[in-house]
Amino acid sequence: MQGLIDWLNSNQRGIVAGNPIVRAIMAHYYLTEIHPFGDGNGRTARALEALVLYKNGINPYCFWSLANFWSRNREKYIVHLRNVYETEDAWPLIMWGLDGFRQELERIKGLVLKKMKQLMLMDYVKYLLDNKSKQKVKITPRIVEVMELLIDAGRIPMKDFMAKLQIEKLYKGSPSTKSRDFAKMRKLQLISITQAGDTKYIEPNYQILDSHRYRV
Repeated sequence: MQGLIDWLNSNQRGIVAGNPIVRAIMAHYYLTEIHPFGDGNGRTARALEALVLYKNGINPYCFWSLANFWSRNREKYIVHLRNVYETEDAWPLIMWGLDGFRQELERIKGLVLKKMKQLMLMDYVKYLLDNKSKQKVKITPRIVEVMELLIDAGRIPMKDFMAKLQIEKLYKGSPSTKSRDFAKMRKLQLISITQAGDTKYIEPNYQILDSHRYRV
């Protein structure tokens, strides 16, 4: 353990000790191999890995973690750790871990872009509501609530969305009002309704954001 601590606190250069991502992965491995605790060595090793990255200015906001990658590939993860111990060759683990690092960044990028689209579409819907006195387009607060529910649900079978308790409360058994609202949302291209086999799906229409420019 003292050797690991000294190595972690050293200012060594090179592709292993000098690269913070590789250094984090190897700190993780070394702690699992030393196995200093009766229980929780894997969790502690993953926490140490995250700490090394954080200390080097990588992932300071904790949006992601390599632990997610290890967890999603647990069996392969255990095989890699065992192979390093048996062969004394850490490169397969390092290269796989670096690829996991890339995958985690791409996963988080996808989540961020998805959230941005959700916020932008909701912003556009509220823009239509706030400017209805100046625009020919007129929507109601009820439509805003429907869009909030749909953006949260994502692509969903139409019958399941219509059966939601919140939708039923909004329309209180008035099928004509519901039909009118959904026809307006479709006309305004706020929603997309598609058919797949015998199932009809409804989802937010994010493509509308590509064809509109508006002040916020």
